[in-house]
Amino acid sequence: MFDLLIQGGDVVDGTGGARRALDVAVQGDRIAGLGKFAADSARRVMDARGLVVCPGFLDVHNHTDGWLLKQPNFASKTLQGVTTEVLGSDGISYAPTTPALAPQWIHYLRSLNGLAIADYTGWESLADYYSLLDGRAAQNVVAQIPYANLRVLASGWGQRRLDDVQIRLVQHGIQRGMVEQCDVAVGKACVVEGDDGHGKRVGNGERDYRHGRVGKTANDVPAYDRIRGSRPCSSVDRATAS
Repeated sequence: MFDLLIQGGDVVDGTGGARRALDVAVQGDRIAGLGKFAADSARRVMDARGLVVCPGFLDVHNHTDGWLLKQPNFASKTLQGVTTEVLGSDGISYAPTTPALAPQWIHYLRSLNGLAIADYTGWESLADYYSLLDGRAAQNVVAQIPYANLRVLASGWGQRRLDDVQIRLVQHGIQRGMVEQCDVAVGKACVVEGDDGHGKRVGNGERDYRHGRVGKTANDVPAYDRIRGSRPCSSVDRATAS
């Protein structure tokens, strides 16, 4: 028996094909079937006649980094069908940071996200921050590495040319962020492909990506200096079918 049956809607599946009148059967947090199903085949039935049933929308430019902490079900997005938020837009966010810099970032971003100093719980790394959203936010999240945060960590606030050491710090911050974003639970799998240091291409396709030149922990990031490219982590496989 299915957990949920969305019955009688017009399914637009995102492939570019014509809409089809189909039922959508849901088991747990997964679509279990498309077709025609009897109402008694599910514990709960939603009448979608006259409505469109489609995949959730991705908001690729937003500033909801803080709102998702304050409002786990960010209703203004949920009601528009937005199920995935790409965070860290415009190179600014709440992490990575330090306890000394975090209040400054909260002040800087106050008009976008509305976080208060009291909302800061001590996060520093991207992994720290995104772990606060994992399993808590109704929306899936995809992380970008915010350049401005890395620059402030390397050289402080203000307009100045970075020296060689500061540029290297920013580079290491990007590399560390790539590892952390794969390791935190908002990405179930990540592929990192690179060079093993001897001209051989390496890539695993699963979670044991921290071998060879990548370093065994995120703290070993200075060894992560030959990565040539990566594919982004998948977002949280979580759906709200209520």
